[in-house]
Amino acid sequence: QGALMAHGTPANMGAPALQAWLQAFTNPNVQQWLAQQASQDPSRVAMGKSPFAQVPAAWLAWQLAARQKAAKKLPHWAQTPGLVWPLPVAVEQSSSPATARYKAQLLQSLLPSGPEGATVADLSGGLGVDAAHFAQSLPGATVHHVEQAPLIAACAKHNLPLLNANVQAHQAESGAWLKQYLARQPQGLTALYLDPARRNEAGGKVFRLQDCSPNVVAAWPALTRAAPLILLKLSPMLDLTQAIQSLSGVQQVHVVALAGEVKELLLCINTHQEGPKEQQHAQAPLPPSLQMHCVNLLPGPGQEGTAVNEAANQALSATKGATAGATVPVPAQTFSFSPQQEASLSVAMGPPQAYVYEPNAAILKAGAFKSIAHAYGLTKLHTNSHLYTSAQLQPAFPGRTFKLQAVLPAKKAAVAKALPQGLANLTVRNFPMAAPALAKKLGIKMGGNQFLLATTLHNGQKVLLHCHKV
Repeated sequence: QGALMAHGTPANMGAPALQAWLQAFTNPNVQQWLAQQASQDPSRVAMGKSPFAQVPAAWLAWQLAARQKAAKKLPHWAQTPGLVWPLPVAVEQSSSPATARYKAQLLQSLLPSGPEGATVADLSGGLGVDAAHFAQSLPGATVHHVEQAPLIAACAKHNLPLLNANVQAHQAESGAWLKQYLARQPQGLTALYLDPARRNEAGGKVFRLQDCSPNVVAAWPALTRAAPLILLKLSPMLDLTQAIQSLSGVQQVHVVALAGEVKELLLCINTHQEGPKEQQHAQAPLPPSLQMHCVNLLPGPGQEGTAVNEAANQALSATKGATAGATVPVPAQTFSFSPQQEASLSVAMGPPQAYVYEPNAAILKAGAFKSIAHAYGLTKLHTNSHLYTSAQLQPAFPGRTFKLQAVLPAKKAAVAKALPQGLANLTVRNFPMAAPALAKKLGIKMGGNQFLLATTLHNGQKVLLHCHKV
């Protein structure tokens, strides 16, 4: 108890204090109190008196804050009795169930001999959300969870068995653990997963792969010795092209969005190919065999949807060594293309027709601007607008589809006549004003079931496309 009370935060505890901290929060009375106070304001709890002599009020507040974040992001975890949570930021940084399931199914499809007997290591363990889904999707495989932070590692080691996740949890720096593992098992791993930290020592965001921690490019020799397959997760903010050029062996890139927001860039790397090399030219070409898969996951309530979308399944089954029956257990919009083909395509430009299309965020992030038009037989409104049109409806288009009602000038009087209630959902694509300023100029409020797409047409005309959603 003395060791427990001696520290102001759980992040800087030594081993004795950490053990006491875990014992305190696994106490049934403490767990019951936390469940009963689930909706309480953590800041008020932190300022009050703790009902437990061995647990400071601030620590109870941290548990409540983490539980409340988990209730929204990780509902199954939040509903599992007995879990102990590290600081709330660990929940914020974890994968969602939908993206974790997608990675697990993707990894399953990439194993050439199937999961039986495979050994997989998550070298950026965190809470263990990804490792838990790996274990679930890879029956017969051994899954290792490696986390450097003692508090997070201890929570994962305690929580994963309660979630019925057959995972071996280790508290260690990833490079040191990998070196020790290879000393014991020279044959190495079947696959490894890495999600490098994207903040520097000062807490600022970094945008180059070389600036992440660990530095994947510098660690590449050790990583390539460890496993023939690497699944590398990158932030959408990182320079994707530069990352691909820095790491030879990238065979596939999966741009994964969740409900319209890009969350992850996944690089599937065959380490039997040549390792990273310095690029002398910023515009060095991407590998000709590279395939890009754009996935927009559309989870159901609580992000626990179970419907299977056939197109999403095809994105996985198209990968080399795909396991029969591998599926994405959430609805999804998907589109796959080759960057080499994208560069060679040409797309017709023209005026808006009966239907207007806006690709989902994953397609836009991947840069499939010409490939999507070619695949669906669409005309583009302008080279830089990334809005498309057709006379006939394309119901399977992966994005938003609108029925055009009128083409309006960007003037208040024209909008007032078309929208007498002054309500519309405004989207700006290749237009010289931001949405808030334009809405103010036009005198409209956001809302309703009408849409205004502010854009530039092929002839340079700045217009508003008055639409309703199909």
